[in-house]
Amino acid sequence: MDASVFPLRKDPILFQMKYSFFLISMVLFASGKLTAQHYTAINGSAYFGSLGVYNNPSTIVNTPFKWDITLFGAQFTTISNVLRGHNFPLYATPSAKFSVANGNYARMADLNYNIKLLNARYSLNKNQAFAFGFNVRGYTQAVTSPVNYTDSVKGSLSFLSYNEQNKILHIQLASSTWMEVYGSYAFTLWDKETSRFTGGATLKVMKGIGGVFANADNVGVVKSIENDHEVYKIANGSARYGYSANLGDGSSFQAANRISNSKTSFAIDMGVEYIIKTESVSSVFDEEGVQNEYDWKIGLALLDIGSNHFQYGIQSRQVSSLKENTTGSLLQDKFLAVKNLAGFNDTLATIVNEFRQLTGNFSISNPSRVVVNVDRYVSGNFYINGELSVNLTSGGNNRVVVKESNLITLTPRWETRRFGVYIPVQYTQHGNFWIGGALKAGPLLLGTHNLLNIFSGNQYLSGGAYLAFVIRPSNFIKDPRNRQYECPKY
Repeated sequence: MDASVFPLRKDPILFQMKYSFFLISMVLFASGKLTAQHYTAINGSAYFGSLGVYNNPSTIVNTPFKWDITLFGAQFTTISNVLRGHNFPLYATPSAKFSVANGNYARMADLNYNIKLLNARYSLNKNQAFAFGFNVRGYTQAVTSPVNYTDSVKGSLSFLSYNEQNKILHIQLASSTWMEVYGSYAFTLWDKETSRFTGGATLKVMKGIGGVFANADNVGVVKSIENDHEVYKIANGSARYGYSANLGDGSSFQAANRISNSKTSFAIDMGVEYIIKTESVSSVFDEEGVQNEYDWKIGLALLDIGSNHFQYGIQSRQVSSLKENTTGSLLQDKFLAVKNLAGFNDTLATIVNEFRQLTGNFSISNPSRVVVNVDRYVSGNFYINGELSVNLTSGGNNRVVVKESNLITLTPRWETRRFGVYIPVQYTQHGNFWIGGALKAGPLLLGTHNLLNIFSGNQYLSGGAYLAFVIRPSNFIKDPRNRQYECPKY
């Protein structure tokens, strides 16, 4: 994307927005001038214990191998009705050309990503297992009321003229990025001839890398006739925007300070899993002799219960009560020379009656949710998995939250220890219908959320991709399997 569309690129806070959250920057630009945490293919699979812990911590005790290690994993998902791009995500490069969609409608953008490093799981015995690892995660979301935009919008004056029909404008944005170290423990509550019931929990210690929020409410657009000329004004309205102090002071940027000056927070996951065992002797064996042991596997989990805490940056503000005669021409003249957030605040203070600095601390709630997962063994090496994810948090009253985009996922899969083919079908919280695909070949998992977007020339930037490198015991490593899953020997 051409950096020239970011006139505030030298400011450290907007530097964060540009490179980490470019979709949201474009939502604002258009308005003013942008499962196992989405490894959806593996839902229900017993072959990804150190990845499955994110979907339900109790699953780590229901896997047939003694241990596994996710050396590296990465995932990103983006959903937007603002930007159009070519063959996304294959064409998502710094030089890619994106265009802002024309029209008068409510705009939204939702971006999340995670990076997993050295995540590991180990079975203590057939009834207990633990897992641990290090992750970096980020969520950025924005939504507006109906906003009219066309290619002919060149500044504040023309923007107001196009949006006079909308009367009232609203904008909300929330962004949270953090790193976390976690530890999980799962245990067997009972193991009977026909069923097995397990539980598990995860404790996460988090360090906030950056937090940003903004909202503008009841911003009125009014047209009047003065001296036979149409005049567009902004009436009423209030705004509140803040960012974490570790992003900088508005004039300098030191990456090391983002960690050293961040606050420590905590979050937890909890889950249970109920297995209905197969009543017949299984004939399903892969290359390593691992058999299927269930007909149904049903999981229930509460995930990401907690918040990241930040200290306000010195340029965080709350404003309200615009001065009279705040016209589009006045806005265009005043903000034309703004170079950074400090300059933006100085200019904004001249057109409002109430203007105060936000001090102290603020928090951004994690994407807390309840997840119900049902896995059904079909026959041979075929399974089908269904998952429902329901967000538990909501914003309002100065509460800042980020949410998950998943809603319903249905995933047919064929897999053995070495190979797998997965076709997740998703319906997102934003109403998107995606057909994805993923392949497993040895330790490598590679997938995309939306195969249809890859073949499209000019679609909204909606979709994403994921990969993971997971190693498990092999014939060359002693004790390759957890023996509880093997057939009894007579």
